[in-house]
Amino acid sequence: MKNIKVFEDYTSANEGHDKHDNYMFFQNLHTIKDAIEDILAMDKDKVDAMLSAGHGWALDHMATSVDDVEEVYHFLKNRMGDAEMIQPEEEMTRVEIIEEPGSPEGESDDDDKEGEED
Repeated sequence: MKNIKVFEDYTSANEGHDKHDNYMFFQNLHTIKDAIEDILAMDKDKVDAMLSAGHGWALDHMATSVDDVEEVYHFLKNRMGDAEMIQPEEEMTRVEIIEEPGSPEGESDDDDKEGEED
């Protein structure tokens, strides 16, 4: 069968996969992509009829899968875009905001400036 993948398919097509600790992450992406392309190439009317004939579990699996993939996608996209600005957690510094003595809570510096201008 065309869709069945074996370990040799991954190793022969992707020599040097061991240079990445998480090479299976990328292999899983390729497997998902291939499956999606195959599903999209199927007759939509037949697929729709099959899903409507008591195979709603497939809809549930797709819904949870897309949620999981989107979550990883947004995490990576946000982190890759802010890579220079984000420090690893162990290096992050905690900042405390201390109210100045005598300034009532809820008032901002803008409130003080408005009073000075009048």
